[in-house]
Amino acid sequence: MKLDELRKRMASFDSKNSDVNDIYEELEASYQQLLAISEQLSNTENQYGLLIQNMSDIVWIADTNGEIRYINSIASDILGYQTCEMIGRKLYEFMCPLHEYKVGSCQSVVSLMNEVEFKRMEMWMLHSDGNTRKVLEVNTRHIIFDDEIVEIQGVGRDITDRIQIERRIHQKNKQMQFIRDISASINQNMSLNNLDQLISDTCKNIVTTVNVPLCTARLIDENGNLWLKAAFGRYKNEISQEALHSSDIYLKSVVNDHEPILITADSSLAATTEVKRVFKNGKIKNLLILPLNTNEATVGIMAIGVDGEYDDDYTPLFVSLANNLAFAVEKSRLYQNLKSFYLDIIMTLVAAMEAKDTYTQGHSLRVSEYSVKIAKEMGLPKSDIEEIEIAGILHDVGKIGISDAI
Repeated sequence: MKLDELRKRMASFDSKNSDVNDIYEELEASYQQLLAISEQLSNTENQYGLLIQNMSDIVWIADTNGEIRYINSIASDILGYQTCEMIGRKLYEFMCPLHEYKVGSCQSVVSLMNEVEFKRMEMWMLHSDGNTRKVLEVNTRHIIFDDEIVEIQGVGRDITDRIQIERRIHQKNKQMQFIRDISASINQNMSLNNLDQLISDTCKNIVTTVNVPLCTARLIDENGNLWLKAAFGRYKNEISQEALHSSDIYLKSVVNDHEPILITADSSLAATTEVKRVFKNGKIKNLLILPLNTNEATVGIMAIGVDGEYDDDYTPLFVSLANNLAFAVEKSRLYQNLKSFYLDIIMTLVAAMEAKDTYTQGHSLRVSEYSVKIAKEMGLPKSDIEEIEIAGILHDVGKIGISDAI
């Protein structure tokens, strides 16, 4: 081979070697760049995973059949399950089967996730203890590949405490409305007949509003006998229709000390037979007896029976209702006394009128009597009948001012 040709080939090799070196340097730079990107992605993934694991919300990924493929560890704190206990199982298996959804069963709710993405959906879950219910506010998102839903990602925030607070507020508002309604009834009704109806309505509303199985009310007479005025609830037949006497150890305490007392099934052994009768069949576990206190005395009692543990949070409500009833009793009795005094004055006027004209003696009372009978036959309201009764008595009262000479 000639020297010149060899030199040309060497020059060609040097040129190609230079190109190879350039390519190698580019590949090396690309490799280093890929390593940096990979490390950055790894760090980002670790940070994202750490963020997910430390979130206060439950994050899960499920397939289109509702089978859990991933769930973060906060589920253990909220639901009591380890992640390994949940992965591979259906999401609806951890939902509370007693809760009623508009779409139907728990399985129907999970199936619906394939059709729509949930926005702030309330999902009722069941804790691993089998008793505690947890409420999650759930948002879901479809994970799509090749125009098909392949997975469902969900985020659930524990709002159990908020739901409980909202329910308490609703219950308190309901109770306050109940008290306002009773107060309005007391202000509108003063007669003894209306009082009986008011006592009956109060006991009935306590049973329905507070969901207790028994509520009774009794008024005390001058001999210390407590007469039953109303009884409502599932166990009203357990109540004695006879008068109770305030000499009973518990009733005496309530009447004399003017304070409510809670009697349990065990402590009722010291009570009289009539009081123990409430606990006879073992249905009532606790009985709260409240005094109907006025400014001067206790005018009666109200009893609330429950078939489980008694909730002290209801005591202020019951005390308020008992005080309202006591006020109604006092108001009614004052009204009756005033009405009696008013009728005495009317009868005095009638007597003076008839003394002046003996010819028509008894006429006013007879007119009043016949007028009342006609009014009742016509079905007029009681208030109108009372006015007609008085009008019949007084229809000739003008005679008092007429001279005897006429």
